[in-house]
Amino acid sequence: MIDRTVEEVFNYKPEKSEYYWHCYSFVMTKRPYLATRVHHFINLYGFSRNVSFAILFYVFFRVFVLNFGFGIGMEKFSIIVSVLFSFSGLMMVWNYTKLFRRHAVDVFILFLSINNDGLDTQENSVTF
Repeated sequence: MIDRTVEEVFNYKPEKSEYYWHCYSFVMTKRPYLATRVHHFINLYGFSRNVSFAILFYVFFRVFVLNFGFGIGMEKFSIIVSVLFSFSGLMMVWNYTKLFRRHAVDVFILFLSINNDGLDTQENSVTF
């Protein structure tokens, strides 16, 4: 469905890798008030990406650099914290990928709904 709709709206058949950017620009051009909804997912997955990187960097630094590199041993508390941080970091990576996918699906759904809502008085094709 999205293939046919993208081709009809833009009057040519773009590469599949370009669908996201075409749909994103269509949504932002036709309904700029939806920008806060679309960018909400961008902000959330950016937060998840940054937190997961920071946590996993700490675990890597603590376990490999300090423990094996400098020979600073890890007591029981450090091991427990490293395991908990590893789990938290992996959960944030999972959350990041989930939000990234959700954002892309949301853009495609908004594109299809805007194209079919009939609120535009002009033709639905986009001219640049």
